[in-house]
Amino acid sequence: MNRLEIVNLYLKDTFEFLEENEFFEDVSNEDGIDDIKKFKELFLYELEIKVLDAYDKQNSPDLAEEEFIEAMKLAIVEYHLESLKDKGLIQTELDPESGKMVYSLNKDISLEGDGGYGMYDH
Repeated sequence: MNRLEIVNLYLKDTFEFLEENEFFEDVSNEDGIDDIKKFKELFLYELEIKVLDAYDKQNSPDLAEEEFIEAMKLAIVEYHLESLKDKGLIQTELDPESGKMVYSLNKDISLEGDGGYGMYDH
């Protein structure tokens, strides 16, 4: 098997294990994830990066628990950032100097509340 086949098999087995143990439902309930399918895609992306890096460094796709947790946290943050962007609450732009995405509040939004948190009109 080549590197990509090994990594893909590892990811497939990992996701099957997570599905069987209701990992995604637990994350959904604990972290406010409404779209589990979207979260799975983001998590797979982050996990794949970590697994490829692990394979290149140690010739094995196995991750330390900390690396797995970091991939999960990154996916959760990315999920919520994308959700805020989809709702029009934040906007993104690429910083040409650093090559990183910069997030900012959308200045054209108007948030209306029920009085419990006050009103924000901008």
